[in-house]
Amino acid sequence: MGRAALLLMLGLGFCEGPEIPDYDRGAFSGWIDEDGDCQRTRAELMIARSSGPVTLSADGCRAIRGTWRDPYSGEVHSEAEEVQIDHLVPLKWAWMHGAHGWSAAERDRFALDPDNLRIVGGGLNAAKGAKDPLDWLPPRAAAQCGYLRGFEGIVARYRLEVDAAWAEAMSRTRLRVCSGDGAA
Repeated sequence: MGRAALLLMLGLGFCEGPEIPDYDRGAFSGWIDEDGDCQRTRAELMIARSSGPVTLSADGCRAIRGTWRDPYSGEVHSEAEEVQIDHLVPLKWAWMHGAHGWSAAERDRFALDPDNLRIVGGGLNAAKGAKDPLDWLPPRAAAQCGYLRGFEGIVARYRLEVDAAWAEAMSRTRLRVCSGDGAA
């Protein structure tokens, strides 16, 4: 089976290297108040994912305190200002792998997809930046396989374009980081 056929079988697009416009963060949605309760995406996510009670701002629009475990480090954060919302598959990475050709609605759906959002410590989010699992893995070894598989799942769901070399390198990385969990 050829590499392109294998990528398609895995649900991954195949990229031959088309001209890609410069990344435009403004082409993706920011946090929105989808249900009209004044809580934007960040607050809704923080409320839903806190493992303890959440203290809201006086107007009820922002999470101030809660209990959030960073999936990348395992650290527990209690102050909202300590954490950021990370896109598992970074917006810039998605842009470079096909999102530049999506409609505004498709980019917004991707940017706000809770399956692609993680509550993490600000330092780790900055360190990760727009990198993929070939260039960055969580420092906590126990989180690496789940991170890689989650990344691959989002790439497949949104049919982001990857080339054969990337797919092969991801396969090698998966074998290395997932070998101890019985799921490689």
